[in-house]
Amino acid sequence: MAISDEIERLAQLRDQGRLSDAEFQEAKAQLLSGASVDDHTSSANQIFGLSPKSWCMLMHFSQLLNCAPGAGMIAPVCMWVLSKDQSIEADRHGAVITNWVISSLIYSSVFGLLMFVVIGIPLMFALVIALVVFPIIGGVKASNGELWHYPMSIEFITVPGGDDEFTEEDSYF
Repeated sequence: MAISDEIERLAQLRDQGRLSDAEFQEAKAQLLSGASVDDHTSSANQIFGLSPKSWCMLMHFSQLLNCAPGAGMIAPVCMWVLSKDQSIEADRHGAVITNWVISSLIYSSVFGLLMFVVIGIPLMFALVIALVVFPIIGGVKASNGELWHYPMSIEFITVPGGDDEFTEEDSYF
């Protein structure tokens, strides 16, 4: 990317309020002195000090916190709410995870009732396995920059964006 294009991109970020005037001037000075602007703007892309890919991976893995009842359902939703305005990647992964959390609550309620008719026992067992395996798969895919839609997940919240691959340009900052 040419220097003029980089300066224009920085100006757009400043105009949108994503960079302060001081940050804009610092990044512009770095760019004009030959330093890479990516070093400066990459910190703006971070969510609580983590890259968007790492944050999304942790959102998926946080579902495994069910050793404390409910923590595996509350933690990823809270992480999503805190980060959805900072990164489109975090917003998309959070929506997918929230859809799975709501779906799994519905499935566990239905399977719990079906346990009285015995058929619910193997279904509940399969759901427990899915509650462990699906977040691991989602976390690994998130660390590779991919969005993975959980199987059997009902879409209550529309997942923003079209494709499932992310670039650095997809960050809000």
